[in-house]
Amino acid sequence: MDKIGEKTYSDLVIIFKMMSPSMLQRINPKFIKTVLSKASPECKSDINPYIPLRNQKLSKQTEAFLAMMYKDYFCDEDKIVQDEKINIKAVSEQTSNNSNKLLDIRKERKISIIFNKIKNWFKKKLKV
Repeated sequence: MDKIGEKTYSDLVIIFKMMSPSMLQRINPKFIKTVLSKASPECKSDINPYIPLRNQKLSKQTEAFLAMMYKDYFCDEDKIVQDEKINIKAVSEQTSNNSNKLLDIRKERKISIIFNKIKNWFKKKLKV
């Protein structure tokens, strides 16, 4: 197994030890068993169990596992639906903003073209 995976599993073992028994009960036992079997005892984790996780730097893989665990085991369905609606709304607003910027650029370009045509027309009239 690669070192990144071993470290991630070792991080998760420490995180499991930091959890309360009621939180551990919500996690699928097969998932816990898989993590425990894939964690390497030789691989040292950077996680300090005496400092809250939010105050520590976690690897991207560990953060991804925690996000998956939150979604699958701790978050209720209403919260997931609400978060998805917020994400859809944010993407929709960003798309709307981008299309508005594109329209503004097109308007500016049209105005610039019209202005240049008028300017060229005056130059031609002044030369004659």
